[in-house]
Amino acid sequence: MCAFLNRIVFSECNFCVLLFFTESIDPRFKLLFNGLAIESTSMTITWQPLALALQGQVVCIEVFWQTISEEEVVYKDCIPAHSHEYTLRSLTPGTMYSIWLGVTLVTEVTVLTQRVHFVTSLHSPGIRS
Repeated sequence: MCAFLNRIVFSECNFCVLLFFTESIDPRFKLLFNGLAIESTSMTITWQPLALALQGQVVCIEVFWQTISEEEVVYKDCIPAHSHEYTLRSLTPGTMYSIWLGVTLVTEVTVLTQRVHFVTSLHSPGIRS
């Protein structure tokens, strides 16, 4: 699923959950990742910036991340619509994380990217054990 809407109707079956979207998502607001730079205590993610003409329709770009071992805890930061990179700092070496982005529109719809999983390196560059 590539988008979360504030207006989703949920219907539960025995073994499934059906989602009925009450509005469509404009694909122009889907962010495309360019790359990751992973170190022992930080990670920088870059993406293609939103077109300047679209930025006025955006409240912010939300950055979501979590450790895989604590999936119930999600951290979030809100950055300006013109942003095209973000650095997570103070990460734990050798830990698996998940990061994803959301473009929050003035219509209160958030268009989400796919999650990207990564593992921080065990040692800082130049340091050997």
